[in-house]
Amino acid sequence: MLKVRCPNCGLKASGDYCQWCHYPILRGKPTKDRKAKKQTEEARKAKEAEKQAEIEAERMAKEKVRQDAIAAKEKEQQDAIEAKKAKEAEKQAEIEAKRAAREKAKREAEEARKAKEAEKRAKLEAERMAKEKVRQEAVAAKEKEQQDAIEAKKAKEAEKRAKIEAERMAQEKIRQEAVAAKEKEHQDAIEAKKAKEAEKQAKLEAERAAREKVKQEATEARKAKEAEKQAKIE
Repeated sequence: MLKVRCPNCGLKASGDYCQWCHYPILRGKPTKDRKAKKQTEEARKAKEAEKQAEIEAERMAKEKVRQDAIAAKEKEQQDAIEAKKAKEAEKQAEIEAKRAAREKAKREAEEARKAKEAEKRAKLEAERMAKEKVRQEAVAAKEKEQQDAIEAKKAKEAEKRAKIEAERMAQEKIRQEAVAAKEKEHQDAIEAKKAKEAEKQAKLEAERAAREKVKQEATEARKAKEAEKQAKIE
């Protein structure tokens, strides 16, 4: 069978209808019939397209209504969820406020207890410090008493040593004066002996000088006499 090109899909087909798109295939009719048939088909397609567009518009309208209903329902659900969350948040805030109040009361009670304990410790510490001060003052007084006793003993011993030293110095002075007197006496004796020896030496020297003078005068007289005798001879 001769295959012809389908005027609808353009594929080659055989028979009265296209085996591909089932479009009627006219064989051996005039061009005018084909043109009319084509226009009719185009009108049919346009009508079908219009109907399809109406169907699509109706479908889209229904889809929009459905989507709006879904959105409204979702919004209602979301509002319910938000309301539930708000209620739960309010409840949680109330629970948190109660918990915070309990914590605050507990903290204030703890701080009050600590303050009371601190006050008690401060009081005990003040009492301890007062007792310690009394004890230290007693110790200081006892130490001062002991120190005063030691100082008094030292002063007494120093006085005793000073008295002994004064007596020793007085005795030493007497001894030194006696030694000095003895040395002076000895020195005076030596000086007297020296003076006596010097006097004796001076006397001997005077006698020797007198002898020398007499001798010198005799020599000079002899020389004068010899000179006079020589002068007479000349």
